[in-house]
Amino acid sequence: MAPNGHIAFTIRNALHDTLLLVGFGRRLPEHAGDTLRIAPSATGAFTVEAPASGVYTYFGVMQGSGKPRELGAGQQLTGVIQVGEPRPNERILAITLWQSLWDSAGSADFHNDRIFWVINGRMWPSTERFAFDVGDTVRWRIVDATGDEHPMHLHGFYFRVDGRTTWDIDSTYSADRQRLVVTEVPPPGGSVAITWVPTRPGAWLLHCHKAPHMSGRNHDALDGDTSSPSQHDHQSAEEHLRRGMGGLIIGITVRGPPPALANDTPAQRIRLLVQRKANVFQHEEGLGYVVQGQGVPASDSVQIPGPVLVLTRGALTEITVVNRLPYRTTVHWHGIELESYYDGVGGWSGATGRLAPLLAPGDSFVVRIRPPRAGTFIYHTHVRENMEFNQGLVGVLLVLEPGRRYDPATDHVLMLHVLGNGDSALVVVYGKAPSAPLVMAAGVKQRLRFVTMTADDATSITLQSDSTPLTWRPVAKDGAVLPPAYAVPRIARVHLNPGETFDAEFTPARGGLSLEVKSFNNFSIPILVR
Repeated sequence: MAPNGHIAFTIRNALHDTLLLVGFGRRLPEHAGDTLRIAPSATGAFTVEAPASGVYTYFGVMQGSGKPRELGAGQQLTGVIQVGEPRPNERILAITLWQSLWDSAGSADFHNDRIFWVINGRMWPSTERFAFDVGDTVRWRIVDATGDEHPMHLHGFYFRVDGRTTWDIDSTYSADRQRLVVTEVPPPGGSVAITWVPTRPGAWLLHCHKAPHMSGRNHDALDGDTSSPSQHDHQSAEEHLRRGMGGLIIGITVRGPPPALANDTPAQRIRLLVQRKANVFQHEEGLGYVVQGQGVPASDSVQIPGPVLVLTRGALTEITVVNRLPYRTTVHWHGIELESYYDGVGGWSGATGRLAPLLAPGDSFVVRIRPPRAGTFIYHTHVRENMEFNQGLVGVLLVLEPGRRYDPATDHVLMLHVLGNGDSALVVVYGKAPSAPLVMAAGVKQRLRFVTMTADDATSITLQSDSTPLTWRPVAKDGAVLPPAYAVPRIARVHLNPGETFDAEFTPARGGLSLEVKSFNNFSIPILVR
């Protein structure tokens, strides 16, 4: 569709409710001029001026005898319009949802709604599968046609953010503003244009990192099963791939010669135990990772979230994961560029004849990582995510430059985490007691590493003095150094979704500071500057 022209639409409403059609690259108040009301069994026609080149959404709102149903609130009456020429070989991936209809009185029982999330009308394992060759240039336009935020995460690779579209503006970034990330959130009602080049063969995933949007509960919703939150203990990798994963997931196969196996002696060996302890969250058990030292730790010792694992860029690290749970597990190394076999999706990661296992109770699996860049990363479970994230199977992985040491006095790791049944959120500051303030030296540069690993909730964090936001310099997103256009002093505030990391630097002056955290519950972390 050509830009700066006019678009003529003729639409027949075969439904039993009045259809209100909105969108087409405009903001959508009812008087905007690009809104069409079509009575049941009627046909309507209207013309709108085409917006600038880009990808835009439109959707239908049902207006029956009850309250209107809004975007993302219950139907697939959503579409995408491409104005102007798309990028070469670009594929559109439209995120929508299915939800049970509102009743005639306009009310809804959200506890019993059948909600499941889909990409181009399908959910995993029925979503389209992509196959590429090593070295291909892959271009996607991810469209969010819902009212929610979707942190879309690519396993094993960075992708470049080339532009973003809101309801009415399409922005294409210049080269100095194109960021490398592993997780990106398209604006609700808009889209994000990305490019990536696969460099290693194997099987990978693209998925939303909100646990309810990628878990097996989508299958329960489809089946009408409201009694089970899909936390089944799947006894095989095949069953887990079929029923334990669902919703906003796309499978990717990259073809190419198998990688050469590292046969040098690891510079570091870590033995990581996966354990549980009863009644950590009232009557719920806690799950945690424990690094084994000289002796074997007690089987019910857990650290929630897991310990910070510190690796060195370019140095081979061997991590032996030992499953001391009574059910199967796996560990995904989020944001790390590594061989597919070690990526951590049981029964999927790797290649035919050499697939990563869904780790059985009492079994172990050796992971070999040679990280190519320094940064802030995550490790976490990749089974039963909707429950196990909150129970504690998440942790932070830091990769430092050769010769550098991790100094928690100036390098602060802060993970936003939700505990147990999801009633409370907190920021866990590694190396500090829960009630103790952060302590910083005046006039000394400090690095703040934020990691968001809730199951579902986004958060906003502001560094401030009294109620006045301060200034910091962003330095990295998802472990990748930010382009110079972003790495400039700015208001010290960041909004993060699950699966995102963000690094910033600032130099405190004397005085009382705080980090203000806004999530589904709000709280403050005091900072004592000496």
